[in-house]
Amino acid sequence: MKALFRALRFLISYLVSGVVVYLSGYGNLMEDVMPDVATRTFLLSTLVIAVIVILIWEMYLGFRNKINDLTKRIEELEQNK
Repeated sequence: MKALFRALRFLISYLVSGVVVYLSGYGNLMEDVMPDVATRTFLLSTLVIAVIVILIWEMYLGFRNKINDLTKRIEELEQNK
């Protein structure tokens, strides 16, 4: 189940990065370039942005879990006092 959520997060980040690259004016930049090179460049740049976003997202989720665990442990220690 965890792998499914990671795959879903990657798919979301890939789609969002594709939309961002397209809306950033990618079509105007690639008007005079061969279509297959333009497509390959679009897909690879979208992939690079998606990997960066997914790494940041995974780090955020990992740190959030650690912070929640530490908060619970501190609350337990305060209650035991």
